[in-house]
Amino acid sequence: DSVSEIGEFAFLESKALTSVSFSESIARIDEGAFAYCDLLSTVSGLGNAEHIGDYSFAYTALSSADLTSATYLGTHAFMKEKENRCDFTVKLGTELKEIGDNPFVWCNISIDISCFLHL
Repeated sequence: DSVSEIGEFAFLESKALTSVSFSESIARIDEGAFAYCDLLSTVSGLGNAEHIGDYSFAYTALSSADLTSATYLGTHAFMKEKENRCDFTVKLGTELKEIGDNPFVWCNISIDISCFLHL
């Protein structure tokens, strides 16, 4: 069986973590799951997750996210440090129902909304 959920703070401050690959069965990434993983710069398979929890990828080195299956995008999910603003590209899907407070705080964000153009 494949992992379908990453629990709260599961990899908090995992300083050596540089990449993560999720299977198609990933549905939920809970609060702070990868927060403060300073070197985490690559996440594949994130586009399969429906729930992206609060602070789930806060203070990582990520510069893009595929959130095409997300129905919930949590508060400060991809927050950066104020002093280390960076460009961040995100692809959203049509299933998104709820967005928490400022999920991309301190990011210079570019959003791909092409998936909404057919509505």
